[in-house]
Amino acid sequence: MPATNDPLVTAAAIANVVLMAFGTGWYAIIAYREKNTPSPTTWLLFFLATTLSLITYTNGENHNLIANIGNVSDPLTTGAALIVVIKMSRWNDWKEKKDLVVLLCLLATAVIFLFWVKTSEHDAANLAAQSIISIAYVPTLRKVWKSDKDGEPLRAWGMLWLGCAASAYPAFASNGNLFSRVYAIRAIVSVGSLIAVILIARHRAKLKRAC
Repeated sequence: MPATNDPLVTAAAIANVVLMAFGTGWYAIIAYREKNTPSPTTWLLFFLATTLSLITYTNGENHNLIANIGNVSDPLTTGAALIVVIKMSRWNDWKEKKDLVVLLCLLATAVIFLFWVKTSEHDAANLAAQSIISIAYVPTLRKVWKSDKDGEPLRAWGMLWLGCAASAYPAFASNGNLFSRVYAIRAIVSVGSLIAVILIARHRAKLKRAC
């Protein structure tokens, strides 16, 4: 049965879009209030990689935008976040020393795009884009782990994780839609890992203050 015939799929897809929008909005509000400008290069990477994933997915066989609603909402929300970050950022934020992982991921995204244009290997390019998105979390994970400050808004990331979790039902309710399932699982694990590191870092900072 097609995923779009299931009312629970529609409800889960709507929940994903709403939660992702609210999570991104909350993230932007916190960043603005605390005058803490996130790295524009990192958000540019997220936007480009998720967009590449969506493009390669829609050009492949057996694609279903509702089934892969997580990949539909991600470029929209990361694009919106990128616009906010650009408006908040200064020229020095772009000139600051870039994380090597981010730079390598940006280069890899460009290589994957050229590979896809040249070969039309939609599936291989999509899976490669998934790998890039996963690796793109490493700088943020490392920053949170090393920092003694409460730099990442937990509630915002919690809403984003719930949005990722909501996208899993449409992905698994569709028959034979492997890439939507890969995207949903990858998103849940990536955001969940960041939340876990945030909680560990907060607990560690609390113990330091208590000493």
